[in-house]
Amino acid sequence: MIIEMISLKQNNMKWNYRIIKKDDRYFLAEVFYKNGKPHSWSEPIMNGEDVSDIQKTIELMNYDLRYKPLEVKGNKLKEL
Repeated sequence: MIIEMISLKQNNMKWNYRIIKKDDRYFLAEVFYKNGKPHSWSEPIMNGEDVSDIQKTIELMNYDLRYKPLEVKGNKLKEL
């Protein structure tokens, strides 16, 4: 939490990504701050059964960034 708040101050940001628990589910969302405290959040970016589920998905996404981007041509995907 301390590192997150330092990052917010250094980058003059008023939001960051956080994992939020609602009922029995977890989700990743943008969290917006007011006076340095969490105030509101965005629609879920991804959902998971627990924190580790979301972490594993992010690790997989990060790993997949090694692939070249794709481009939409008409209704097909093509390698750039």
